Amino acid sequence: MIRASRLTAHTDIATSLALLSDHDLASLVESGRPLGHRIGGRSTLIEWTAHGCS
Repeated sequence: MIRASRLTAHTDIATSLALLSDHDLASLVESGRPLGHRIGGRSTLIEWTAHGCS
């Protein structure tokens, strides 16, 4: 992915996440696949498509 399209994709995802309520964001994170625990805390994988979370 070239830089401009990657930046656009990241901006779109950031905007979509910013528009979620605290409750919806917490539900989204809880629905993700746990990847493990490390020094910085736990990691979770959330699949994102052009239409939101898949």
